[in-house]
Amino acid sequence: MKPTDEQIRTEAKSYSKQNVDQANNIRVTKLQAFAETDFIAGAKWALSQLSEHVQEFHKLEDDWVSVDERLPEDDRNVIVFQDNKYVSFGWLLRKETWKGSISDETIDVTHWQPLPKPPIKE
Repeated sequence: MKPTDEQIRTEAKSYSKQNVDQANNIRVTKLQAFAETDFIAGAKWALSQLSEHVQEFHKLEDDWVSVDERLPEDDRNVIVFQDNKYVSFGWLLRKETWKGSISDETIDVTHWQPLPKPPIKE
């Protein structure tokens, strides 16, 4: 039995759709590979930038003073390490209560360090 023109057109559409789908899948796969490569390169760049800042921050670590060791002068703004996880600014009120610079709430400080000297205007 000879196929009709309509059957041939239907098979041709099916065949072309399969080929287009395969070509699209290949394109998508290649695009995904490019996207993954670009993402990895971007993440590595971001980490390298962050690493420089972390190294600068760690240089400050040597200046941390435990509140058990010594306290700053009253009402003097200092850098504080609070709740064993946050770095912020604060001050000590009457040698007993730590206040945060962002809000006037009492904060739990474990370590502190003096603020760096301001830049010198030339």
